[in-house]
Amino acid sequence: MEPHIFGPARVQSNDWKGTVALDEPDYPERLYKLAGLDPEEWSIVGLNIWGGRVGDGKLVSGVNVYAAPAAHRTGLDELTEDGRISVVEVEVEHEGTALHLFEDVFKQWSIHAKLAMLEQREIQLEITEHG
Repeated sequence: MEPHIFGPARVQSNDWKGTVALDEPDYPERLYKLAGLDPEEWSIVGLNIWGGRVGDGKLVSGVNVYAAPAAHRTGLDELTEDGRISVVEVEVEHEGTALHLFEDVFKQWSIHAKLAMLEQREIQLEITEHG
């Protein structure tokens, strides 16, 4: 695999864009165990959760984590001189969909997305009523 930069989420046509926020896991050891990583040797510094329907409508999903060797969070600045940290991509083995992983590992999570054309024009959504 050619080195590449971990960037924003992308899908086939990027019609909707947004952000995601996660609390630190209540049980971080679960994520390390699912990824097959020893937390004494690795620090998970990135996460890619994806899914979709393919072919005959079969749902597929996956989770990859990005880990830096011996990179304890308090020392991450020491690992980079050029604004980059070299990481390893690891596929996480789990049952169910990628969203099940959120439910199993993270205390709270939130995904916000809106039409990409609104994002490009910097149009905000003002919530004025609950239905």
